[in-house]
Amino acid sequence: TRTRTTASTQMNADSSRSHAVLLVSVKRHGGGQNTNGQLYLVDLAGSERVKRSGVEGAGMDEAIAINQSLTTLGRCIESLARGKKGERPPFRESKLTRLLSNAIGGNSKTTLIVCVAPSRRDTLETANSLEFGQQAMNVVVRAKVNATLDYGGLATSLMAQLDEKSSALHQMEARVLTFLSRDHESVV
Repeated sequence: TRTRTTASTQMNADSSRSHAVLLVSVKRHGGGQNTNGQLYLVDLAGSERVKRSGVEGAGMDEAIAINQSLTTLGRCIESLARGKKGERPPFRESKLTRLLSNAIGGNSKTTLIVCVAPSRRDTLETANSLEFGQQAMNVVVRAKVNATLDYGGLATSLMAQLDEKSSALHQMEARVLTFLSRDHESVV
């Protein structure tokens, strides 16, 4: 784990200066199949105009890197929303989009929450954020369950069922033979 860095800017007193990603992997074994999935919880740093935020030096470098990764994410979403065959989103152009490629362009269900500012001076940023959210809503995904057959577990389960059926069959044969032997004795 890394320490979260915050810094004050003219636009935000507690700017996080970074994106945050929490990835939870879930695996389930049983019933002859293995099911797995991943849950991404992502908090994107907001895009801040360098001129309005008043950052300098290392803060300016951070703001530029954040804005570049958000721009690349926007280009990926735009490419996916168009849905043209053969068009590849630029996932490899930033660490953020490379990390999120399965969550936004793969076999997944995605929920996006867009946070906006209520003030008039943030109208441009709010409009851009809402436009991004609208574009993301146009992405069509066909999510399916990530399940694979557990051949070893399935074989064990089938063998147990076979043993159970064989045991029941042997018990039935014994009853029939007992019944037939009684009938044979009463005839003699």
